[in-house]
Amino acid sequence: MTSTNPLYSSQWHLDQIGDLETIWQDYTGQGVQVVVSHSTTQIRQMCTAGAVLEAGQLTYFDDVDEAIAVHNENMNRDNI
Repeated sequence: MTSTNPLYSSQWHLDQIGDLETIWQDYTGQGVQVVVSHSTTQIRQMCTAGAVLEAGQLTYFDDVDEAIAVHNENMNRDNI
């Protein structure tokens, strides 16, 4: 798997957790994978859909970018 995300190379911390591309290939296949990360670069690379947990409520989004946008709005609102 090759990332098409232009920011991937600047995510220095991804190298700290191992070879993500090999790990991802080893664990993909039929079924559902759940990825939890604070890296939107990693989420965009690996996911097509997303879910946001806010105040005990989990909301599913078919579009990962929409999930990330809602997450970012929640984070910005909480930091005001």
